Amino acid sequence: MTIRAVADASGGRAVTGIGNGRTLSFTGVAAERSGYHTVTIAYLSTEDRRCYVGIGRNWQQVSFPASGAWDRIATVTITLQLGAGTNTIEAGNTPGRWCPDLDRITVAPR
Repeated sequence: MTIRAVADASGGRAVTGIGNGRTLSFTGVAAERSGYHTVTIAYLSTEDRRCYVGIGRNWQQVSFPASGAWDRIATVTITLQLGAGTNTIEAGNTPGRWCPDLDRITVAPR
């Protein structure tokens, strides 16, 4: 995995090379209460991709429609069960399969 410059990404950077057996961890994801939360993932891809996203053993396959360009950010929204306090959300894929480049995740307050 590497970090690349993307002008419109948060902090001006996105992570590429996720998947094919490599996992990206978003650490310190805060939730005030345990339960299901709406999570928005910002990504970039020129083609439709699927990627697994989850916490611990609770992973789900997420579809990421093409964003239109490697510098154009799109978002998908999923629901994840978070624990109260800090959580680690991971994204990855099986060998031979790639995730889109990822910019950021946000958790909606409940």
